[in-house]
Order: sequence, then structure tokens, then C-alpha cells
Amino acid sequence: MPRGLCNILNKVYFYDMRYLAFLSLFCLLMPSLASAQSRADYDYVMNKFVKYYNASQPENINTMWPVKMRKQNANLFDAKQLEELQDKYGKINSIKFMGIDSTDPARPAVFKTVFSRAGVKATSITVQPGNFLGSVNLIATSTEIRKMLSKEGT
Repeated sequence: MPRGLCNILNKVYFYDMRYLAFLSLFCLLMPSLASAQSRADYDYVMNKFVKYYNASQPENINTMWPVKMRKQNANLFDAKQLEELQDKYGKINSIKFMGIDSTDPARPAVFKTVFSRAGVKATSITVQPGNFLGSVNLIATSTEIRKMLSKEGT
């Protein structure tokens, strides 16, 4: 094969491989980019949850989950469960976004939560597209969350 043709084929192969690598990386990252939520999304959903939690409105909390999830589990949050949680922990006095728990595969947002009875705890949530709840862990704990709380001075 002529030397010039080999150089041209090597360049084409090199550029094709770079393009293929970029395309592969893009395809791998696209799902996480599409589902990524902003800090404003987490704040919005958590504030809405706190409003309904403190007002003892389990039916409104249930509307925070996607329709498909609601159909699968009729009472994601029921009145009795909410009453028990409020008896044990109290109402939520305040929340403060602390960060994302990167050690959890679901990568939940973590909030410093001050309860009227239980005091300072951490609550974690995941948010799905459309600002629906994916999950809520009222009293969340992990090594990462303990580090976050200690940075907050609690």
C-alpha cells in the first residue's frame, strides 16, 4: 500500500476512534444528565413536603409521587403513619440543604432537619423529573450524612 494512503487511513481511523469515544461517553452520560436535578428542584420539593407534613396532609404528600408510583401503592403515606411520625419526631421547624450523599447510589439530597421533638436530624430525598418525589427518608443516616451534620456543628 502506498505510504501516503497509509497516512490518510491512519488519520481517518484516529478521528473515527475519537468520534466513537465521544459518542460512547455521551451515550453513557446522557441518562444521568437528563435526570439531574438542580438545587432549586430539591428545595422546592422538600419545602412542599414539609408544608404537607406539618399540616398533617398525607393525601397531598401522596400527590408528590409520580402517578405510576401512586397507582402501584395506593397509600404511600397514610394518616396513621403520619400521626405516628409526628408523635415520635414532632413537626419540622426548619430545613437546610447540606448537599448530595455521593456514597448512596441514588445520590439523594440531604437536608439538616430540625424537628420539634427529635431535634436536629438529617432527611434525604430523591427527586424525579417533573419535581416528583422519588424517595424520602425522614431520618437518614450514613457516614457521609454524619460528616455533613458535623460540618453544620451538630
